[in-house]
Amino acid sequence: MNPDPALALALRLTSAQGPGEVALAVLECVLGLTGAVAGAVFAGGALERGAPPALALLAPGLRERAGGLQQGLEAAARAAWQTGAPVWELPATGDERAAGVATWTAIPLRAAAAVLGAFTVAFGPGRTAAPEQRESLLLAAEACAGALPRAFAYQRACEERDAAVRAAEAQERALAMVGHDLRTPLSAVVIAAGLLERLGPVSPGQARAAARIEASARKMNGLIRDLLDFSRIRGTGGMTVYPEPVRLDVLCTRAAAELRQAVPGSELRLDLEPVEGRWDPLRLEQVVSNLASNALQHGLAGAPVSIRLRRDGAQALLEVHNRGEPVPASLLPVLFEPFRKGPHRRRTSFGLGLFIVREIARAHGGEVAVASDAERGTTFRVRLPGARPAVG
Repeated sequence: MNPDPALALALRLTSAQGPGEVALAVLECVLGLTGAVAGAVFAGGALERGAPPALALLAPGLRERAGGLQQGLEAAARAAWQTGAPVWELPATGDERAAGVATWTAIPLRAAAAVLGAFTVAFGPGRTAAPEQRESLLLAAEACAGALPRAFAYQRACEERDAAVRAAEAQERALAMVGHDLRTPLSAVVIAAGLLERLGPVSPGQARAAARIEASARKMNGLIRDLLDFSRIRGTGGMTVYPEPVRLDVLCTRAAAELRQAVPGSELRLDLEPVEGRWDPLRLEQVVSNLASNALQHGLAGAPVSIRLRRDGAQALLEVHNRGEPVPASLLPVLFEPFRKGPHRRRTSFGLGLFIVREIARAHGGEVAVASDAERGTTFRVRLPGARPAVG
């Protein structure tokens, strides 16, 4: 027994997503049901504007004759759309007859009180929609009218998503360009500030001014580095690392010394177990620097920041701890997402530091987590695989 064409069409329309899929499902069903030689599904807006509809589809064998049939397809659809009533037998013109069409049938697509459009089919000589087929055509029109609003909503959602992706890609390209363009002059500022400090004799005030210039330029350089890293991560799907033998305790000591120089008056307490492994030294130094800088920025003013390193089995466990206002519970689930900042008043970054820490840890097969409360303070823990005791 042959399946019910209306039921088959309803099943097709349930799975159809875009308007084009809806139109194709309707036409395949209607052309097969009636023996029509061509068809099209029209949206009302296209008919109102008199523009060729995006949903018009012809039977595969008649696509080369689309120009000669377009006028008849549209005229029949317009009649059904404007009146809201079916047009069962509209005679074809002479040119249309030459293309193999004798009559047109058009059914309005109604949803509630609105007419959304119409579908049109073309019959060759001696063929029309038989009376027993008309009920099936009306059911097909009803199913199509119910599916089109969902299809248009899906199409709009896809277009909005694609526009958002394009905007994000353009933003990331702009960030990368700005970062590259700013790095060269900033490097010149850092070098010039260092030379000013070493060119004597200089007054204490001049030395302090040069130190502030250098510290500010280094801070800006760090912000640019974060922007460039963010752009690379988004572009490639992850952070690229270049592992080599690393003494992690030596690396932590070096990063802390540079941070003390960059943030005069900061107190960093180190408790470092000798640990080595194969990791990317530049990226791990960035991890230590980002976490310690974050702790100094958001911790209790004047309170020390602790950096602890130990081996936990085959993992290196790096902990950075500070006292002060805890991270709000509502912020903890998104703390490592890009452009996230704490509630504190001192905001001197883009909110990318913790995101980059997470990506570096993941690139090494590790992870980062945070624990924070008012009593014990805030501790960031980074775990890295492949740790072993350092020798010598």
